Amino acid sequence: MLWCALVLPDLALQVFTRGRSDAGPLAILGPRPQLRVVAADPAAVACGVEPGISRASALALAPQLHLRERAPALESAALAEIATWAGRFTSSISLDPPDTLLLEIQASLRLFGGLAPLCASIGESLGELGFAGQLAVAPTPLAARWLARCSPGSLIDAEAGLAAALAPLPITVVADGCGGAVTTENLDLLAGIGIHCLADVQRLPRSGLARRHARAVTTQLDRAYAIVPDPRPWFVPPERYVAHLPLPAPTDQVDTLVFGVRRLLAGLSGWLDARQAGLERFTLVLEYERHRQGSEIREEPREIVLGALSRDMTRCQMLAREHLTRGPLPAPVAALRLEPAAPRLRTPPPPDLFARDD
Repeated sequence: MLWCALVLPDLALQVFTRGRSDAGPLAILGPRPQLRVVAADPAAVACGVEPGISRASALALAPQLHLRERAPALESAALAEIATWAGRFTSSISLDPPDTLLLEIQASLRLFGGLAPLCASIGESLGELGFAGQLAVAPTPLAARWLARCSPGSLIDAEAGLAAALAPLPITVVADGCGGAVTTENLDLLAGIGIHCLADVQRLPRSGLARRHARAVTTQLDRAYAIVPDPRPWFVPPERYVAHLPLPAPTDQVDTLVFGVRRLLAGLSGWLDARQAGLERFTLVLEYERHRQGSEIREEPREIVLGALSRDMTRCQMLAREHLTRGPLPAPVAALRLEPAAPRLRTPPPPDLFARDD
């Protein structure tokens, strides 16, 4: 097997930035009551806003700063949306929360012209979806995840090169993807005896690590180095596609809304490609800003008819723009939702009756 790990370290930020075309400063706040910055975009960082500072300090540094509270539910939904989109590359996909996607790509190499072209296509298409990630390939899912985290761009397609690729990674990486099994105490123990990278820990006697209650470390290494199996649950894409995009700030600007629609259509395109299917219509739902009085967000569904079975996303975007420019919006739009009709399999045109097989 050959695994491609796609790590999105800025997922908490990107679930909000993917829906905007401007570069205004934006920062994400952690849970209440502290409300400290956990992520900031480049424009905010340029103003001095960094993870760890308080909400008040962030606003003092950048009064124009947009602040959003972290939304774990949106992050989980985004990871599932990316997994659904990734079905255009392989049907063997596994979610590895909170920010990683694992794709088993061995069977896809010939279809996409080899490993490098496939990885380039994944990275380029991910950008169309509105996300940016770090990618690496390895024979085991955990090794691919570690390499994507610490050495993005690594393409290890055989077990023979796995040990050399993992050797320089910092020892702290063993805590990544372990579900909390490797503790801070385990890492402090290793640091205390001069262990700084995976090559160092591989030279230690396993019996000594076991006596020091660091068996979880060796278990992680065995999974990464393909010494023991590391089975993963497969992601099952939804039969009915629904995509939701919260906007960074409510807006009635058509260009901003069309930018968000393009992000949603990129995900829909991947879902359709995986099924070799097309659509005849879809519904774009506008979720309007909540009124100050606290009333519920109003929704306005707009059905868009393509006129023929298609998966041409450029045409879908053009028709969406036409619908959005037919008249003024009753209120600023806070979020967009895409609900396509049931897809139908696209069949190739019948061969020419008089074609000759020369």
